[in-house]
Amino acid sequence: MTPDQVRARMEEAALTLRMLPDRERAYLAPLRSFWPASPQFEQDEQFAVRVQQIAQAIDLAPDPPPKIRVADPKAIERMEECWQWLRLIPNPKRRVIVWLRSAHLPVKRVSRIVKLDRRMIWVHHKAGLKEIADALNVVARSP
Repeated sequence: MTPDQVRARMEEAALTLRMLPDRERAYLAPLRSFWPASPQFEQDEQFAVRVQQIAQAIDLAPDPPPKIRVADPKAIERMEECWQWLRLIPNPKRRVIVWLRSAHLPVKRVSRIVKLDRRMIWVHHKAGLKEIADALNVVARSP
């Protein structure tokens, strides 16, 4: 395997993880709609009536079909395999960098998390992918 192939598989694993249901997100989503209604003033009554009419028109419009993304069982198996690949990287900080960059987290945010500058993030990411590829190639060659 090449580092580019490893990177592609890690990115697929991160995308698969996003497709899996998140119980915490499902729990918190309905709570966002409990914000109090904004106050309406007498001078803005016409505006409030117009907003209500628009809201009713939107409610009467047909709902678009829901976007349901379901992760393929084989993709889940490949994701779990990629998690095992992360153990092939001896440096724990480098493991974190490889996973976060595979999940397309911005370099600036990754640098804040691991407390390294952007150039070192890039170096560790490339080195981590190479370590995984080298270890997988050694395992593939052994009888």
